[in-house]
Amino acid sequence: MEILKEADLRRKWKEPTGGIYVFFGAEDYLKTHLIETARKAICPDEGLACFNDITIDFPDYSANALEDALSVPPMMTERKLVVLRSFRFDVLAKKPSEVESLIAVLEHYREDDSNLLIISVVAGGIDEGYLPKKPSEILKKLDKVATLVHFEEPSPSSLTVWVGRHLASRGISAPAPVVSFFVEYCGKNMVSLLSEIGKLAAYVKAAGRNEATRKDVLTVCMPQGDYDTYALSNALLAGNRGKMLDVLAVMKFRRVKPELIMAEISRISADLLLCKTLLEAGQNVSLINTALDMKSEFKTELYVKTARAWKREYIEALAARAASADLAMKSYGKRGYEEIEKFICLL
Repeated sequence: MEILKEADLRRKWKEPTGGIYVFFGAEDYLKTHLIETARKAICPDEGLACFNDITIDFPDYSANALEDALSVPPMMTERKLVVLRSFRFDVLAKKPSEVESLIAVLEHYREDDSNLLIISVVAGGIDEGYLPKKPSEILKKLDKVATLVHFEEPSPSSLTVWVGRHLASRGISAPAPVVSFFVEYCGKNMVSLLSEIGKLAAYVKAAGRNEATRKDVLTVCMPQGDYDTYALSNALLAGNRGKMLDVLAVMKFRRVKPELIMAEISRISADLLLCKTLLEAGQNVSLINTALDMKSEFKTELYVKTARAWKREYIEALAARAASADLAMKSYGKRGYEEIEKFICLL
């Protein structure tokens, strides 16, 4: 069983050809970067992109949808690009028949050079087993029908070089200890680091300087953390606008559908209002946990803490704004992230 590393694939993909690839591992930024490399090579003509550049987001995935995308021949070129984006084998695994249906489609098309199919799995979206010696069963199955590419978490030394290069591209220099501290402080997620690099560069330039300091990092950058729906809910419950916008930036990069994000915000706001009502009625944490259908009382305690700190009028207004933003996105075709950003800025 062979699992390529991202660097191996970059060397192999001087000129991307057909085939089936499964991108998995911790680093989503590099997955997106390689997909863009393939896209530029295979779909250089934007006028034909609607025929030769097909992306299926995981919520819209089905074996039939994938079959339909792969079965259509490329238009006026050798091959086309098909991407399954933000894929989650951990969710698909709950329905074993769907996993088998996917494997069957991949088996059917694995020798078809007219398609370059990339299954880009989100970080944590597949059981990896214990690599390299004991890969999981799903990786063993996929290995028979696809090329596996592991995107490992980059080392601190490689990240410091990368951060220094991106700061320099923005006209900002920084001593090596400052860059190392930046990585230590902001974490190893390259998507979030890119956002923090932009903030740091803008702050230093606004101060009339071109060299960043440790104090600048502490002043303007966000400390490391997980960037998912849990991070979004935690930031909302803490009333932290800056963290919510940072998390949203990462979710936008990962192409999480805005309606899914807004639905989560609406649910949190409604649950917070219910929690406030139950507290006013004298209910304890255990009963509130049952009413909110939470998996753990620890999460419920976060809601209780916020509900106690915030006035009912503010929570009611928050829930109303969330419902209004959700309705606007569904009713008036506002499917972008603008309504979410507006909601966050009005916190």
